[in-house]
Amino acid sequence: YLSIGSNINPSYHINLGLNYLAKLGTVELLSSAYLSDSWGYESNSKFINIACKYNSYLPPHELITACGAFEQKLGRVVSSNYIDRVLDIDIIFESSTVFSSEILIVPHT
Repeated sequence: YLSIGSNINPSYHINLGLNYLAKLGTVELLSSAYLSDSWGYESNSKFINIACKYNSYLPPHELITACGAFEQKLGRVVSSNYIDRVLDIDIIFESSTVFSSEILIVPHT
């Protein structure tokens, strides 16, 4: 399962993210979009977030690396602080997998 969110032209960037993910696997189910305030910092822009049941051709570590590269290609700034995001794709759950590394924790916390 993935979460996908944005607060910079969010509908456009989430659609780009879904199209990119379709190249790496299959979106099986898609939630309704929900609007939320920023978390951990102040922003004038609300987030649009969705969740999806996703089946990737890649293992989780490779998938999150590919998604991060795509986010940066769209202009996401990597920061240790919470900031507005062009696109944020997270693996929130993957079967019965429990995994932790510098770039990925599953289930997502």
